[in-house]
Amino acid sequence: GVRMFAFKQKKAELSCDELGSGRREADAAPGALRSAAGQGLSPAQISRGTMFAAEVGRELTTEMKRRCKV
Repeated sequence: GVRMFAFKQKKAELSCDELGSGRREADAAPGALRSAAGQGLSPAQISRGTMFAAEVGRELTTEMKRRCKV
C-alpha cells in the first residue's frame, strides 16, 4: 500500500523506467492482495487495495503516455 501511495504522489518526478516499474507493480497488486487473503486481510481491505492499485496504474499509464515513448 505504501509503495502505491508513493507512486501516486511522486509520478511527476519519476523517470520513464520508474513509471513502468510502478505500473507493473500496480498491475500485479490485485493478485498479491488476493493471495494474502488468508493472512489477515479482510475482503473489504482486498477490495479497496485492488481498486486503489487500479487507480494508480491508470494514473501511471497516463503519465507515461504524456511524457514517455511507450
